Amino acid sequence: MMTMSDKGLQTKILAAVLIAFSALIFWGTLNLAPSPFEPLGASAFPRFIAVLVAIFSIGLVFMPSEREEPELPVVADPAPELAGPVDDDQVGMRATPVMALATVGCTIVYAIALQARIVSFAISTAIFLLVLMTILTRFNPRAMPLTLVMAVVFGFGLEYVFTSVFVVNLP
Repeated sequence: MMTMSDKGLQTKILAAVLIAFSALIFWGTLNLAPSPFEPLGASAFPRFIAVLVAIFSIGLVFMPSEREEPELPVVADPAPELAGPVDDDQVGMRATPVMALATVGCTIVYAIALQARIVSFAISTAIFLLVLMTILTRFNPRAMPLTLVMAVVFGFGLEYVFTSVFVVNLP
């Protein structure tokens, strides 16, 4: 069994590797030629992601590794209006492979739809997120309003960010 100190050491090693990888990516973007079509340049997005990963990794390095797990109060029914079936008897281990296959299947269909340019990026992303989040919430009707809002906001929001801010041509 892995002790807390082993987990802490593994986390710090992973964080150090991610910081080094982020630095390597950032350094690699320094030689990218400027693009006349992108106002921020071709290296803006990779640099942004590298810095973001490095910041989170630095946070992991300084996170205390030796700590007692806090004793949380027992809650009988947390947020029953949003919670789906979570009993082990209801969900069981059989639901996990089905959900994993459904997730992989949805992602493949999404990639094919983007490649074939059947519908715009925003619409296909919103549909993909709606279907995927519906599957992952186990078709909980109470979670549907939030799922729908998140799918639409992320689908159309990502298209706006990529086309207007990063000036990236999307399928």
